Amino acid sequence: MPDREQQYILEHLEAILPWKCAGVVVAEYHRHPPELPLPSTCLPNHRFSIMLSGSFRTDLARHGVYETVRTTPGDALILQPLCRHFNAVYENCESLAVVLYFGMLRLVWSFDTEKAAIYYIRDTLRPVTISAISTLGLLGNSPEDLAVAAQLVPATLELICQDLRNSRGESNGKGRETWNQITQYLLEHFQEEITRERVAEQFQISAGHVSHLFQRYCKDSFCDYLLNLRLQLAARMLREEHLTIGEIAGECGFGSTTYFIRQFRRNHGVTPGEYRFSHHA
Repeated sequence: MPDREQQYILEHLEAILPWKCAGVVVAEYHRHPPELPLPSTCLPNHRFSIMLSGSFRTDLARHGVYETVRTTPGDALILQPLCRHFNAVYENCESLAVVLYFGMLRLVWSFDTEKAAIYYIRDTLRPVTISAISTLGLLGNSPEDLAVAAQLVPATLELICQDLRNSRGESNGKGRETWNQITQYLLEHFQEEITRERVAEQFQISAGHVSHLFQRYCKDSFCDYLLNLRLQLAARMLREEHLTIGEIAGECGFGSTTYFIRQFRRNHGVTPGEYRFSHHA
């Protein structure tokens, strides 16, 4: 039987389908401008939101320039991986947020900043749904891309609804819910100095239990999961930023440039400098 959170989102999602997209805004990845405050999050996930009522206003990058954008009912906001947005203002905003994680999908139905329901799809998440969401995250703000997005967002919602309808409702057990919260915490803090012990203290559990949760619900250990987040950000910064290798190491949460270079080479087969050169050649 579906649990309460799953049933809530399913009923509300089915009620708005077929959904018609009135407009699309893409928040692009762009280097953080020094005159703006640092964002609270810089998530590597593919994600998007649809506006159902009220409005949402924020500063984000489009065409390489930060500007204030306002979304209203019927609009879709697509956030490219590692994009940044600032100064969010909610005005009686009802929305559905979709966030793709490693092997699971997070659905959040919200009213302004209050979350009415959160559900994770894991058991029935299909490759076609993952591909659709990932494709949205690759689109930009060209007229051609926006036209594609306006067609793809409604189709993606249909796929999500099918996966949600078929889910067995097992993803909100206590252990899994704690692990979901930990992975969300890591996504928001992986650029900081963070340890397994700090996470354990944050969630009032033992460090051993943190390791147990990753062994049970993830293919990676805690350390490998954290390392992959940092390396993913580092790879993108090497492709698109002009910072030094040491500066990128620090931005991504590595305490040592030497350690960063060694881990990057182990995972990519080349040094950060060689990786950067190959993508600018």
